Amino acid sequence: MRDTIPMRVMFEFLNIRFIYGKPDVPKASPVITSEVNQELAELQRNEDWDTAVQLVVKAGDSKAQFLAANDWYRLRRSLEIIKVCFPSY
Repeated sequence: MRDTIPMRVMFEFLNIRFIYGKPDVPKASPVITSEVNQELAELQRNEDWDTAVQLVVKAGDSKAQFLAANDWYRLRRSLEIIKVCFPSY
């Protein structure tokens, strides 16, 4: 029985994902994507992860500090979502 638990959990997760679909998050326009890439490019080049995280936290995503270190894609995506949802940023 113990060997079947991981498969069962995975199956349930896939069912939930199938029923509810992907979460609704706004798509960023190419302009916003470009802005975010410019903001984070130098920080990523300098491998300054902590400063980049603080930039996103100050922008409004306090959960950014809990991202895995150097997960630049998720950090970039978080900043994109903030810019789409709050254009005044």
